[in-house]
Amino acid sequence: EIIIAKKIFLDNNISHIVIWSEIGFNEQIIIGLAKKNGIGISLLQHGMYYETHEALKYNLFNGILPEHSKNFLTWGKITKNYAEDNNFSEKAVNLGSPLYDQLFPSTLPENEEFILLTTTSPTKDIVTDLKVETNEKYENTIREIIGICKNLNKKLIIKMHPFQNELNLEHIIKNENNLEMIKNADTIKLIKKAMVVISIDLSTTLLEAIIC
Repeated sequence: EIIIAKKIFLDNNISHIVIWSEIGFNEQIIIGLAKKNGIGISLLQHGMYYETHEALKYNLFNGILPEHSKNFLTWGKITKNYAEDNNFSEKAVNLGSPLYDQLFPSTLPENEEFILLTTTSPTKDIVTDLKVETNEKYENTIREIIGICKNLNKKLIIKMHPFQNELNLEHIIKNENNLEMIKNADTIKLIKKAMVVISIDLSTTLLEAIIC
């Protein structure tokens, strides 16, 4: 990866670099080479964050805030204000998200009679998520939503997060009818067709549902 990145810098006249995170493996390589070659870096906000004082160390650890980047390109005033409140005022630039440009103006297809549940299971890099209690709560929440949809006689589509380590829910849904579980699909298309969108975590799918 380092050799490939070096070749990219040698073969191209790069004037500026935009990254989605400062903590990713490839991003750290690019950041190091950019600094070595005197090339500016902009960090593009790529999701919705827990923008609280208590979450500051977590956000810094996860490369969400611009410790190494020249600019922090935020989606709106809320994240920009959060960056400014945490001593990144000179770097924060309110730009919007090119990721969602395609959604404006939004053209809505006819709603289909299904409820969309988007999930992000407990991870392996957060202490709280390693607790048995957290994992049981996650599974029980999904079971309860399945039960509610069954009582309403509505089809439920569960859209799994594309993370490779996402927990397998087959044991929960194997005996259920009128239910579909999808891992790799266009979430935007599902959101536009759904009558209701549910998320059990802070997720950009909530923002996408509001836009759509």
